Amino acid sequence: MQPSPDAQSPQPATPATSWAQAYLEASLAIAHSPQPVDLLRALLRFAGPGFSQARLGLIDAATPTRARIIAEAESGAVRSADYPDRISDYPGWDTLADRDAIIIPDMLADPALFPDQRDRLRARRITGLVIVPMVSEGSLLGALILSSSAPLSIEPARVRALRILLDQVARELAVRRARESLDAGQHRLNRYTRQLDAVTRLALRAGTFADSQSLYEYAVREMVQLLKADHGGVLLLDADEAVGTVVAEYPSSGALGSRLVMAGNELFEMVRAQRGVPVIANHVAENQHLLPDTRTMFDQLGLKSIMFIPVLQGGRIIASIGMDLFTAEREFDEDVAETAQAMAAQVSGTLENIHRAEELSHQLSTVEALSALASSIYRLREDERSLFDSIGAEVTRTTRSDSAAFYLFDAGGENGRLVSEYPPHGQVDTTVELARSLLAEPLRQRQAGSDGPVVINDAQSNPRVPEAARAALARDGVHAQLFIPYSVDERLVGMAALSRAGEILPYGPDMLTIARTIGVELSAGLQNIRLVQEARRRAVQLERIAGFTRDVQSSETIEGVLEGAIGALRELVPADRIGILFYDDVHRELRLAGRYQDGASAVQIRGGPLVAIAGTYAGQVWANQTPLTIADTRDGAASRARGDTGIRSMALFPFNGGAGLRGVISMGSALPRSYSESDVAVLQQMANQFAAALDSRASLASKQAAAEQEALVNTLGARYQRSVDVNDMLATTLRELGDHLGAKRGRIRLSMEPAPVAERAGSGSGMDVW
Repeated sequence: MQPSPDAQSPQPATPATSWAQAYLEASLAIAHSPQPVDLLRALLRFAGPGFSQARLGLIDAATPTRARIIAEAESGAVRSADYPDRISDYPGWDTLADRDAIIIPDMLADPALFPDQRDRLRARRITGLVIVPMVSEGSLLGALILSSSAPLSIEPARVRALRILLDQVARELAVRRARESLDAGQHRLNRYTRQLDAVTRLALRAGTFADSQSLYEYAVREMVQLLKADHGGVLLLDADEAVGTVVAEYPSSGALGSRLVMAGNELFEMVRAQRGVPVIANHVAENQHLLPDTRTMFDQLGLKSIMFIPVLQGGRIIASIGMDLFTAEREFDEDVAETAQAMAAQVSGTLENIHRAEELSHQLSTVEALSALASSIYRLREDERSLFDSIGAEVTRTTRSDSAAFYLFDAGGENGRLVSEYPPHGQVDTTVELARSLLAEPLRQRQAGSDGPVVINDAQSNPRVPEAARAALARDGVHAQLFIPYSVDERLVGMAALSRAGEILPYGPDMLTIARTIGVELSAGLQNIRLVQEARRRAVQLERIAGFTRDVQSSETIEGVLEGAIGALRELVPADRIGILFYDDVHRELRLAGRYQDGASAVQIRGGPLVAIAGTYAGQVWANQTPLTIADTRDGAASRARGDTGIRSMALFPFNGGAGLRGVISMGSALPRSYSESDVAVLQQMANQFAAALDSRASLASKQAAAEQEALVNTLGARYQRSVDVNDMLATTLRELGDHLGAKRGRIRLSMEPAPVAERAGSGSGMDVW
């Protein structure tokens, strides 16, 4: 399924600069709008003409053989879409994740296709097909499907560029998904607020109920209204849970006082087995868990759906609250069950005693605080510090602590920085060595397998806490500490250290649950901030690449292109060292032509130091023609290349500028893990633009040389016509060629007509002109 010369139809060549500009425009358009229609429009514009249909789809996680089409184009018109498509109809779909693309220029002439594959393509009126995968974190996220009813041709380089653009689309969709997650979180928060409001109303009235009957009557009325049910009732069970009595209903239907047998009722057995979780039976006429007599009774009452909400006390089901629907169009769902369960829990608590009600009230206040905290965390901010500053007081109050300090760790995991504290003590931006700080013990526990919050209630005397940290805690009167870790992309990025001073008050098990929730919310908040920051940073990087492309257009020399590239690379990503190496065809090694190191840059096209291909990172990249990223050069130190001292992370990329201008770009940072996947993608784009700029300058230099040679020939011809003899012509030739070539010495040797053999015994005759 690879394009063959016979299957391809000629297309007009595209200049490198126009091709690169089209790529940049597509990339900027993708970064500008994550809407599926705009994404497909940008991809299709870059792919070029010749495709009668294009579709952008996301793989269905539940059914990998299907894709959900989110945008499509036909006859030039791009529109949004939302329908499933069988991606398994396309040849090679099951290997798509491991390939750059599937290209079928002409399915009628492709010998690799099976007859059934051709039939499926023919049914879709497809003759030419290009499928480019969209991969995220090693998994197939979706695909761009380009098709034509006629044979087609597309350059491999354009397909590879489409693959890179699809990777960018995947990241843009990930950012969009994060924003949608925020909206969903806000929806859940609103739902929790409604639940909290209903439960709070019930809790506020807990002391006003004279008996359980009045509580049941109030509860069933509130739940019917809150859950928008048609009818509700409370069934109070006997001690043996075999029979129940209807003690309350709303609105009244005459069922009050009815006795129902629970023995043999499969739905009630499910309620008993789930112990506190509501059981939903939608479309009761079709529910096989109901006894026939029960289904008949429900049908006579016109009942279509029912939900049973158990009320527990002392671990036993004492009552069941039933919610009824009389219309087939409506159903109970998990959200409704969640709300009902919260209400039933409050009823259970009120039934126990006033103390339980007070305890529950405290729990509700905690839930309210966590909801407010989650709302604050999910509000997007510019940076991490503003996030921590905004929640410091709330976290301290929720955990009943006296102070809070928020740390972020460096990439190497050796040091941490205090980014926020409450109340403020003037220590923000202080750097600490983690192994000697108060964070040493919780980090040790985490390495030992603890993945949640850590409590140290004997902070001043615990021998595992570093001595200097214990002394500081004693000075501040801190006895108990609670450490909450937060992660981004499953990597620990920091910890919150909460402290209790004064009277000894340990952190209990209940606080660990609260702390775990805070840690999860903080991790999500940090993830969202960094996603937005990364999106903005990527947009700036793409703009800088575009700026480099514009700037080098005015450069007339290769040296100018190199200087511009070094400057642009320094602005794109953190770099303590940059090297641009050209392949030397004579020595068959790499030669350093441009560098940035120790704050200074230098360009030397000829005569620069040679870099061996064997045993170096740059040589490895040149030999394999594959980018290489090294997170930390200290890992596997035995294989490190010479000259990498002081460099902890590297990113290297091959480039091919044509005209012998081929080589490797090497980026190095003194910090480990300095180059993210996004950085790698941007640097690869930069390498492509650099290669295109080299092509442009080399082409210009070739044209200039040809023009100068033509001018020299014309000058020589004119002066030959004015010459009086051969010596004058030869002298003119040497003088003009010497000026043109920059030569200091020249010689022209002329041979006379061959003499007889007898006269050619000595040195030959000739003439030297200097």
